[in-house]
Amino acid sequence: AVDAVIVGATSSVPAVAIDPAGNVMVLWNQSDGAKPRVWANQYVVASGLWTGAAPISNDAGTAVSSIQVATDVLGNMVAVWSQDLRIWAARFNGTGATWAAAERVEGATGSTNFGPKVAVDRDGNAFVLWSQRTGQLANPEHIWANRWTSGAWGDAGRLESDVVAAKYASVATCGSGDAVAVWIHNAMLKPNVYANRWTTGAWQGAVRIDAEDGGSAGGPPGVGCDDAGVALAFWLQSAGG
Repeated sequence: AVDAVIVGATSSVPAVAIDPAGNVMVLWNQSDGAKPRVWANQYVVASGLWTGAAPISNDAGTAVSSIQVATDVLGNMVAVWSQDLRIWAARFNGTGATWAAAERVEGATGSTNFGPKVAVDRDGNAFVLWSQRTGQLANPEHIWANRWTSGAWGDAGRLESDVVAAKYASVATCGSGDAVAVWIHNAMLKPNVYANRWTTGAWQGAVRIDAEDGGSAGGPPGVGCDDAGVALAFWLQSAGG
């Protein structure tokens, strides 16, 4: 094992991505001596060396959580995290081996945002999902998404329209350029699993995918998608009742 962080500093919440060439990117939460930051370090197969730890988030925030990172086939990566109740993202250029400045992707004022997930397709397009609550703490949270394409983030939008709470989102990209999102719906009462698919340039609408006569779904669901666009979602579910 090799210590990829700064010796003598307290670090936590690591996330890892490995590109097709075998290069390893590690991200984690660590204080810069004044405030918590998201740090990154890459192991490069060609040199057999770590490039050196450096912060990729800004220094204006406080709590950092839910760090995630994903890569495309060329080694370009997208990292996301929650900081100060906002969702932030930064892009890594695999050719230049540099991180771009972090950007907010949720775009909403007066909201609480947490639990981001990210997936990147083979062309470098990124999908970020997260939970968002607007207004008071008692208000339900909902699933929101944003997409990076053609060099910029788009406008954030909700993936479901019900009034009950939705949380625990997961997302996967397909070889076709599609993406599939899944989440727990009606999370505070009898939870169910819902999904939405991005295809032909738009999200197609939320649909329930668990058994209509089954029990309550539990825990964060997961999803994967193959090169043909066939998706597989999985979750825990009680036997009935």
